[in-house]
Amino acid sequence: MPPDEGDARLRERLVAGDGDALAEVYDRWSGLIHTLALRITDDAAAAEDITQDVFVRLWQRPEAYDPERGALRTWLCMLARSRALDWTRRREARARYHAVAGASAAAAIVSADIDESVIWHTETKVVREAVQALPDLQRQAVQLAYYRGTPTGRSRWSSTSRRVRPSHGCGSRSPTSPTASPPRASSSAEIGGVGGHGRVASPRVSIVEELRAAGCVFAEDEARLLTAGADGPADLAALVGRRVAGEPLEYVLGWAEFCGLRIAVDPGVFVPRQRTALLVHEAVTLLAGRPSPPTVVDLCCGSGAVAAAVAAAVGPVTLHAADVDPAAVRCARRNLAPAGGHAYQGDLDAPLPTALRGRVDVLVANVPYVPTAELAHMPPEARDHEPRVALDGGGDGLDVLRRVAAAAPGWLAPGGHLLIETSDRQATAAMAAFAAAGLTPRLVTDDDLGATAVVGTRIH
Repeated sequence: MPPDEGDARLRERLVAGDGDALAEVYDRWSGLIHTLALRITDDAAAAEDITQDVFVRLWQRPEAYDPERGALRTWLCMLARSRALDWTRRREARARYHAVAGASAAAAIVSADIDESVIWHTETKVVREAVQALPDLQRQAVQLAYYRGTPTGRSRWSSTSRRVRPSHGCGSRSPTSPTASPPRASSSAEIGGVGGHGRVASPRVSIVEELRAAGCVFAEDEARLLTAGADGPADLAALVGRRVAGEPLEYVLGWAEFCGLRIAVDPGVFVPRQRTALLVHEAVTLLAGRPSPPTVVDLCCGSGAVAAAVAAAVGPVTLHAADVDPAAVRCARRNLAPAGGHAYQGDLDAPLPTALRGRVDVLVANVPYVPTAELAHMPPEARDHEPRVALDGGGDGLDVLRRVAAAAPGWLAPGGHLLIETSDRQATAAMAAFAAAGLTPRLVTDDDLGATAVVGTRIH
């Protein structure tokens, strides 16, 4: 592949000490680098440090980048990935070997001084082949989820993503209901023109290039999704323009994939993360053997994705959800309608029917848990587009969690369970809050999803 002339020219300018070239590269790719680092480390401060380190490395050693071997964006991502993995290994080494002498612990850490370009050429091929080998639904979910590195946020196969949606009212881009499986991706033989009615259109090369230039790593796949959802050339241009401007892909499409469902999500509504599938898996397990129909409540419900997924997996349920954001409640009502669910607007449990007290079998809550001071370090897709109330967890990120834990025993039936997503670094404090509320807590994790949750049981 011939080198990218733009990247080659940027390298020349950087080698010459052109500060404007560094600023140009930083403005173009810092968001992507931060998202990648945050997704790997799940630590906003570490992601910020890694992002700065990558661009300092580029400034100090621009000659290390070889345009003949790949795009500058990919090289920067490889640097970020290497540093993020090393940071994660150091954290894990400290936790695992905290009683071991420093020299022994250091021996367990893989050095970052490996030739990143060699790793990139090897691992890129492996990753792409592995993704392409997945079944259509899983492959699409992985590709969408890639963008959701968040507080959060952000993603893996439950499938999310990230990071889709709607039922017949939340956006007009998909007639698929929240309980139906997403359409199968078309084969190359089925690819035709623009339009989303049964065929996946072949995206123009210019669209792929435009998306890639804007930082979309899976530009080809995004182009196909956008082309499939467009009503015509003008509509397609508008959709691409929104995505290039940085609007989350799910908002542009009008839906997000979560646990095999298309979940309606309007702009400004919190996008369900794939890691939140852990809450669904735990809820479904806990509901096994419960009298039918069990009663399920979803607080801080957002689009209602968790409640919809639980209902789809369990079967008949008495389903109630609540959120303080009116836009989220409108989406939740559409997503929960097929299951006969109800969504209420109000602060946490305040709008729930009092008849539910003492009768709830499972209460799930995907509460905001990003510490206020870390909001500024979140990826722009989340920080600039999603509602702050769905992200901001207060000083230590646990303000809302504590309120839900304190209120939960009054709603749970004897033997009922409260499930709340959190981060691994907040898990100990979260479990203490559950215990203080009179619940018996336990920690659940899923390494594949990168997810952590606390389950609290009302014993009496």
